[in-house]
Amino acid sequence: MPSANNNHTLIGPDLPDNFSEVFLSAELELLGKQMRAGLPIGIALYLCFAALDWLVAPELFSSFLLLRLGAIVFPLAMIPLSKSEFGKKRIRGLALSVFLIGAASMVAMCYLLGGFASNYFVGLILMMFFVGLFLPWSIRNNIVFLGLLNGSYLAACLYKSGGLVNAEMPIAFMLGSAALTHLASSIMQDSRRQSFAMQLQLDIQRDAEIASQLKTISMLEEIDERDSRLVAVGQIASTLAHDMRGPLTAIINRAELLRVITDDSKQNEMVEKEVNAIEQSVQRVNSMIQELLEFVSGREVVLEQSVATIKDLLEPVAVESQMALQHSGIEWSFLVQGGEKKLLVDRHRFARIIENIINNARDALLSSKTSGPKVSLNASTDKGHLILHISDNGPGIPKDMADSLFQPYTTAGKAQGHGLGLAIVRNLVTANGGSICLDSTAENGCTFIIKLPLL
Repeated sequence: MPSANNNHTLIGPDLPDNFSEVFLSAELELLGKQMRAGLPIGIALYLCFAALDWLVAPELFSSFLLLRLGAIVFPLAMIPLSKSEFGKKRIRGLALSVFLIGAASMVAMCYLLGGFASNYFVGLILMMFFVGLFLPWSIRNNIVFLGLLNGSYLAACLYKSGGLVNAEMPIAFMLGSAALTHLASSIMQDSRRQSFAMQLQLDIQRDAEIASQLKTISMLEEIDERDSRLVAVGQIASTLAHDMRGPLTAIINRAELLRVITDDSKQNEMVEKEVNAIEQSVQRVNSMIQELLEFVSGREVVLEQSVATIKDLLEPVAVESQMALQHSGIEWSFLVQGGEKKLLVDRHRFARIIENIINNARDALLSSKTSGPKVSLNASTDKGHLILHISDNGPGIPKDMADSLFQPYTTAGKAQGHGLGLAIVRNLVTANGGSICLDSTAENGCTFIIKLPLL
């Protein structure tokens, strides 16, 4: 008979590691059900055969009847006992006891009828076949039952007959039946194991499909909720864009008026510097509004690309970042390699990408109260790309959020995060022909890697 491991290999790799324990539990439950259902019928049939006793040996009828009545006492007690926890745990031993008691009564009848000369051994053969074909108990139980039944029959008949007179046919039938019964029992148990394994696989597959469907439903609900929120954000952004353009235009006009009415050259130089700062700030606010509108509406990002060196792109952003971070007590480091190489990029959008990630790092460091907070921007190149590493030593990104980090409304490490910043950043990076990812190899903090094509 194939072992449990072989069955596991033949059927497939999807069976659980505790398959043998699960199968055993199912076998015991099935055995208990069959014993409770079959014992009343078996007891009735066993008593009905008393009529055969009357026909075969009327002088021994009383003795045979007492044997039959004595043999059914324990099976009768077995019916309610098998329903208890005690009986369920010991169902194999109880079933073995029931059939051994029945076999012992029939061996006694063979003995009383003259040993090997009696044809009552046919009843023992029928009992062996019944047990082998219909009882889902272990092969060990089957061997014990067959061994004790045949051993007791041979011992009783040898003692009664005083030798092997008339023993050829009974012994041949008994031993042959025992061998066939054992073979049948092995085949039946293997068949039950195979069927149970196949059903278990189907159940596992069905549970996996149900789990997958539930996950899909959950994802669809999440997407629906996310889309609804994006629609709401889009409506708010459109309103803000409309309402803010008036005040922003007024600020630019008044800044230009200051430039015109200032006569003193020294004052004019100072005012010019401040007016430029005001105009740049207004331009950045306008860019933020535009980025939000592009993102929530799904419109194609409109770029104003120009050729620039890596150094010219990064140094202004690095200066502003250094001022903002040092003001917050955060150490800043900046390193550029290959700064003279050129790329085609939207300068304002490029600056927004860097600023957004660095601002996220600053907020995460301040929210987590990281000791000795640090942020760094390192630029290098390979054969065809500018590669930016933006790192911090903050709390990092949880692994279960890494895959959805660039999805809308995903935020980590910030007390006041809304989950749109990195989604917009990826939108801008992609529009400029690049890619962005989270460095999963970073041991501490968080590192974003941005790649943009060089000319």
